[in-house]
Amino acid sequence: MSQSVHPEPSYAEVKLTAPPETVARLMTALGTTGEIIFDHRGEPGARGDIVCTARVAVIPPSSAPRAAGTVEVVVQSALSADTSRWPGLDAPAGAGQFEEATAAALAGLDGVDAVRSRTVAVTRLPRPAAG
Repeated sequence: MSQSVHPEPSYAEVKLTAPPETVARLMTALGTTGEIIFDHRGEPGARGDIVCTARVAVIPPSSAPRAAGTVEVVVQSALSADTSRWPGLDAPAGAGQFEEATAAALAGLDGVDAVRSRTVAVTRLPRPAAG
């Protein structure tokens, strides 16, 4: 969904192997240069290092004039949704409806001028163990 016009991003895949704290710092820095659209971190190996593979969208600077005091904020969130309230969420059409509703909610925040959104993944969560 796009509620504003922006140049098309270019994509890069980044693979990091380091201790978890180092990977976290590098991913934070990477997030300032683009939008992290996928981030998978493995379990620590024998030396304590983890492998992190990330896909990043780097959006070229817009040539459109911006109002003074305007910034772009990229927020990556994971939402757990009740499929009884959002049936078909694991299908493309359902995910698209959820994305539109999420973008509309964000656009309603005070001071937000424009929202771009993209569904990255829909993953079925395991059922809680009976106890």
